[in-house]
Amino acid sequence: MKKITLLILTLFVAVFSWQTQAQVSECATDTPIVFDPPFNIDSQVNVATTGVVGTAPGDYNFDAVSMNIQNGWATDLQITIESPSGTTLVLTSGNGGTDGLDTAQDLVFTDASGNNVTAWAGGAPAADYQAQGGLLNTVFAGDPIDGNWTLTVDDLEAISDGGTLNSFCIDFSLVTTCSADTPQAIEDFTTTTSVVSFADTGIIGEDSFQFTFNNVDLDIQHDRASDMVMTLTSPEGTMLTLFENNGGTDGLDTQANLVFDDAGASVGTWVGGAPAASYSALGGLLNTVFAGEEVNGDWTLSISDQGGQTDE
Repeated sequence: MKKITLLILTLFVAVFSWQTQAQVSECATDTPIVFDPPFNIDSQVNVATTGVVGTAPGDYNFDAVSMNIQNGWATDLQITIESPSGTTLVLTSGNGGTDGLDTAQDLVFTDASGNNVTAWAGGAPAADYQAQGGLLNTVFAGDPIDGNWTLTVDDLEAISDGGTLNSFCIDFSLVTTCSADTPQAIEDFTTTTSVVSFADTGIIGEDSFQFTFNNVDLDIQHDRASDMVMTLTSPEGTMLTLFENNGGTDGLDTQANLVFDDAGASVGTWVGGAPAASYSALGGLLNTVFAGEEVNGDWTLSISDQGGQTDE
């Protein structure tokens, strides 16, 4: 399932910028796999989304490799991942001591981790590690993400300790694309619009390889929150009201994050004070209102100041 997030980074009585982001999360369908014996197994994840690992807008960040695995002697194992292009990376080799995987454990490898997997000498693994052979986004830079990604588990000692690979998943996220029409001032008694163009293609829905609309995220300050009306219009022209005269007079007096997602409380309950962690959009659920629509194209945020007084 791929995910789309619309982020409005900063609104400070002005629209500074907003962004789109998509996530690709895929898991193997060939697990669980019993091993040790045999002493070498492969598991594959197929990614249908096209793109390359990189840092430019439209490229993908390699977020994580994760698995759930059990083996009677963790330190015997070497686990590698190979891209569809044939690039390989050692995730862990000879780590975890004798008991680190005695019971099934989650192993997560991500560039964002501060943990060195070679320091794992036994006991349950940490929440995550950097891959032993290098950073995911450095090793796989320029490689296409579409195709079969192969996880290989080797028992380097070839001793029958018994094990099971229960799951194997990989995660990518589309490098953020910012709007090119910001910053813009939000004037009293006017409507300000900002457009972000989403380059990826796909449909918002619940099926595999479709997009889930995660959230709309604003960083905003306005002296009278209840003066404003915010809407989001899709490339196909469907408009959703996010917010209409909520937040009271003081809800955005200081800069705050305003997040809309399908799991949040009703924004209609917000009558003042700092906003909650998230709200559901006033006009309906993101994934219901935009269900079946193409993500590709221009998404338009409109902010109208409809108050009866000038805000300073």
